[in-house]
Amino acid sequence: MNSNAENASESPSSGDSSDLPPPRILVVEDDAAAANVLSITLPKLGYVVAGTVSTGEAAIEHMKRERPDLAMMDIRLEGRMDGIKTAQIAQDQFDVPVVYMTAYTGTLAFQCVLGTDPRTQLSKPFTKRDIKAAIDLALSQAKLNNSNPPLAL
Repeated sequence: MNSNAENASESPSSGDSSDLPPPRILVVEDDAAAANVLSITLPKLGYVVAGTVSTGEAAIEHMKRERPDLAMMDIRLEGRMDGIKTAQIAQDQFDVPVVYMTAYTGTLAFQCVLGTDPRTQLSKPFTKRDIKAAIDLALSQAKLNNSNPPLAL
């Protein structure tokens, strides 16, 4: 993460009403320092950290219990499941949108996540503004998709 992160607005813009509770975000990151920075940064941006886990297996268990509004998912994780497989389960079983985080850029990283309906991808290091934009975009896309279900023919 960039220590010279640009300041972003202090409240998420994804909600249309101030009466709505702030979005709850699960951080799935096996780098303890990066997870800690996100745990500090997300509340400053107006989000609630629903939990922080370091493996795909722990993320799935957490989603079964807590149902976060969004998961910020590192592509490479400790354990048997990488972030891509975990995201696929998150979306298929729990309808949780995912923002991918990766230190790897380029075509290969993009192709790996393409089959999992990625809402957006953040390349490390990222700024507060990057985090906020990615989360707001993913939440608004998920809201739009939920309000406009596919037509049955």
